Amino acid sequence: MNRRLPPIVFVGGIHGVGKSCFSTALAQALSIAHASAGELIARQEDRTRTPDKRVNNVGANQHALVAAIAALPPPNAPLLLDGHFCVLDQTEQICALPIEIFRLLSPVAALLLRDDVRRIQERLFTRDQKDYSAELLQRLQEAEIVHANVVCSTLQIPMRVLNPSERDTAASFLRSNLYV
Repeated sequence: MNRRLPPIVFVGGIHGVGKSCFSTALAQALSIAHASAGELIARQEDRTRTPDKRVNNVGANQHALVAAIAALPPPNAPLLLDGHFCVLDQTEQICALPIEIFRLLSPVAALLLRDDVRRIQERLFTRDQKDYSAELLQRLQEAEIVHANVVCSTLQIPMRVLNPSERDTAASFLRSNLYV
């Protein structure tokens, strides 16, 4: 990459956990920018987003994300980037995203959202009319937590695991550690 990326606070969690709502409210409270990895990838690949959460080409998607972030206006403030540590492939197998992608993004901290899988299941059905099994969502959430810990440990960045209702806790954490 030819230029410096903005300081990124990565907000992870599985589909339907509430990353976008959480990140939008947190960004407003902290007066910083927010972007959705899925929206950036779709824009970079010039396609529309669909309710189908399965990913065709995990590696290409993530490189599109890095390229999209590099194309953003020059950094002058932190960016809350909501996305995933793990995704579902076309066969609904759980795929941990490569640590190298996170290395390229260089996040300064991570927030990981988790919630009751039944609530997540309801949100996904209401929002996307997709009926994922609670068992699949539970396995995905557990994999997301494990891989988030691996990524953050490897990159030596702090991470907080929160419920979507804990925006004030997240804001305090980010303010007290001078990430914003």
